[in-house]
Amino acid sequence: NQSQTCKKFTPFGGGPRFCPGSELAKVETAFFLHHLLLNFRWKPEGVDQSMAYPYVEFQNGLPLKVEQILSQSLC
Repeated sequence: NQSQTCKKFTPFGGGPRFCPGSELAKVETAFFLHHLLLNFRWKPEGVDQSMAYPYVEFQNGLPLKVEQILSQSLC
């Protein structure tokens, strides 16, 4: 049944069993991604043709070269 299948993935629950820490988890994830994108330089490695329909997909994955951006501290 499709209505039951749609409700199987509920990482934070729902209704009376809703996870009280879900908002904290969302803020922590946003904080982590912010610092990950701010402190590292991301470059695709190699050339791969992507297919854009119905969603972006790469035949051989998406290899990335990640370099840390060294910030100069004031200390």
